Amino acid sequence: PTVTVKNAADEILTEGDDYIVTYSDNTDAGIGKVTVIGAGQYYGLITKNFIIKPGKPKVGIKLYGHDDIQGTWDAQPAGEGITMKYKVEYKRSTWDKYALLSSAWSGISYKKANLVDGARYRFKVTPYFEADGEKYEGTPGYSSYIYTLKKIAAPRVSKSSRSYVRLRWT
Repeated sequence: PTVTVKNAADEILTEGDDYIVTYSDNTDAGIGKVTVIGAGQYYGLITKNFIIKPGKPKVGIKLYGHDDIQGTWDAQPAGEGITMKYKVEYKRSTWDKYALLSSAWSGISYKKANLVDGARYRFKVTPYFEADGEKYEGTPGYSSYIYTLKKIAAPRVSKSSRSYVRLRWT
């Protein structure tokens, strides 16, 4: 975050001349720190914490079996002492809302089995972490849609000649 420092007369001070700003723990999701140190005619030091929310995960989807899907996403980096979790949801294209699969998943993939044959589905993954009794969510990532396959009926086999077999299916 940007820092604005004012003196007792409510005048905005100049960074570099009147104070120096340093940041720590501010690259990954979690709790970052900013320290302001007085310079020139000003003295003192103050450290404040700020929240860095998780980024938006890139979400993929693939078919395994004819009516099962698996969503995968990139792990979101977390600062020291922070455990990243994921709210995982899925949706059939004809539904108005997403259905919850897990509200606190810690892995980077999730499988949903035994879906409707020939239907279109997608995943939604929202990264989050909890700190000091608060929940901090990142931006959700969405997969593209994928269709499950319709299961074909068992083929009918018939002998068409001495050296050939005929297979028929719907």
